[in-house]
Amino acid sequence: MVVRKIKGKGWFTIVAPGYFGGVELTRTLASKPQELVGRRLTVSVVDLTDDVKKFYMKMIFRINEVKEDKGFTEFDVFEVMRDYLARMVVHRVRRIDIIQDLKTKDEVGLRVKVLATTSKKAKATIEKAVRLKLADLVKNEIEKLTLEEFLKGVISGELRSSIIAESRKTYPLRNFEFRRIERIRKSLPES
Repeated sequence: MVVRKIKGKGWFTIVAPGYFGGVELTRTLASKPQELVGRRLTVSVVDLTDDVKKFYMKMIFRINEVKEDKGFTEFDVFEVMRDYLARMVVHRVRRIDIIQDLKTKDEVGLRVKVLATTSKKAKATIEKAVRLKLADLVKNEIEKLTLEEFLKGVISGELRSSIIAESRKTYPLRNFEFRRIERIRKSLPES
């Protein structure tokens, strides 16, 4: 790799949060370290985990601190690609969307958006029961986990599998996915 000197600017290495192993995400130019604070960086989950099966997931990190020539990041957004979701929502399925503002065990506020699909045969009463059950399951899972544990569970698919298994007691789901998880910067009201 050829590194050129650019007048008045220096190279900074941007690293992932500690719970992603502190891997190097990229290198970027800046004239002052303070210019980097607040920048957002989109990374494929494949780059973080080396698991090509996670091709449809991406993370957005925000640079929150710069020390010497390293920029340290924190979690900002997790998202599933739109074309992956479009394959879940096909003809003859009923789409169930749930959006909740929740707090993790370590008091991090998150806006969690999930998508589930059932067969078109499901009646409105069944859809309502499934929506309530899923909202309760997601809320309980998030409140008993730290942000790190929650993100690892979402990326590994463990949370998805446990929620699908639990929701089968109400009605079998065709699909379930955490479609977007956003960190909420302002404080959430106590529930």
